[in-house]
Amino acid sequence: MRSPAFLVTNDDGIESPFLAALVRALLPVGSVTVVAPSGERSWIGKAISRRGQVGVRSRSGLFECHAWEVDGTPADCVNLGLGHLIATRVDAVVSGINIGSNAGLPLILASGTVGGALEGALLGRHAIATSMRLDPVDFAAISRRSGEELPAHLQSALLAAADRTTRLCVSIARKRVPRRFLVHNLNFPPRFSDESVLQRTVPAWMSAGNLFSPVEDTNGQVYAFSFAIGSERTAARLSDRECIESGQASHSILDFGRIGVPAGVPATSAAMELRK
Repeated sequence: MRSPAFLVTNDDGIESPFLAALVRALLPVGSVTVVAPSGERSWIGKAISRRGQVGVRSRSGLFECHAWEVDGTPADCVNLGLGHLIATRVDAVVSGINIGSNAGLPLILASGTVGGALEGALLGRHAIATSMRLDPVDFAAISRRSGEELPAHLQSALLAAADRTTRLCVSIARKRVPRRFLVHNLNFPPRFSDESVLQRTVPAWMSAGNLFSPVEDTNGQVYAFSFAIGSERTAARLSDRECIESGQASHSILDFGRIGVPAGVPATSAAMELRK
């Protein structure tokens, strides 16, 4: 059986240690090409750089595989990678590992990590987005880091998350691409380990909340981003947020092919699509 081929991107930038951990985990099981943004492009969804030009530079030596740095969005990276930069086949687009979770509809729809994966799905590839929730102290430390190594407990959780992502990516990449645009959305808890459970979940139903707060300014009304998420609505099935808050890993299948399909219209389930 041939080895799968992966295009890897993210929204935290090509020098993210979380991206590096994923690439290291994927390299022993298949061919890997990295096409990632030159810097952080979080909360940008599936935006495409329609105006202006997008610069692309080779980053030889950064990974043990071909890598390009793109002055654009995660979706730009995937579109350029599949359309221009990678001459060989690509079985799956893998986006992440994101620094922070992408669980719940407001975060999923705003996520550059999910947006990069979705661009891959729209271009006829398997698509996997992978993210890891962090404790507030760890998140703040990583935001301030300038080349130092990650704390030991975080390194261990990250390696376990990268390994679990890789195993799922290999399994998915060897299946026929489904007829609908599916994105596998993985979210790992802060203390993830090799023994942790990966649960099938649904995205949490919740409002976005008030994402801006006023700031004092002499030039009139000015507002700054101030992260807030509304309360979660009770669902019949385990949600991604409930799952990671309980210390388990979440796997939701986002079926973008169902958008606009009236409720009650029969459709093959995502699970059945994957078995074909």
